[in-house]
This record gives sequence, structure tokens and C-alpha cells, in this order.
Amino acid sequence: MTADGRRGFDPPSVRDIDVVFLDPADLARDNDDRAAAGLRATWPDPLWEATPAGEAGSPT
Repeated sequence: MTADGRRGFDPPSVRDIDVVFLDPADLARDNDDRAAAGLRATWPDPLWEATPAGEAGSPT
């Protein structure tokens, strides 16, 4: 899902961002952690969580 200003999205108010992704070549939890670390390096302010596609919506 994406959101923008027309739908009430206010980027400065974002507190956390969940990213769902799939890397079929590397399904290890370490890969999830590397993905989240890369996102934090790009934009460190929000709390990032990288979740494998098969676990989207699952509690961690």
C-alpha cells in the first residue's frame, strides 16, 4: 500500500515503516536484518521493519 498527500499521508509524522519483500535466494532472518539496516542507513528517523513476504502481517 502506498499513500500520498491527497490521502492524508504526512511524511514527517511517520513513526514506523513496515516493508514486505521477497528474496527467494536468501530466506534467512539475517537477510531481513540486513534489509532493515540498509533502510535505516538511507532514512534513519522512522523505525524500519523488513518482513519476508510469507510473514507479512505476522507478529515478530
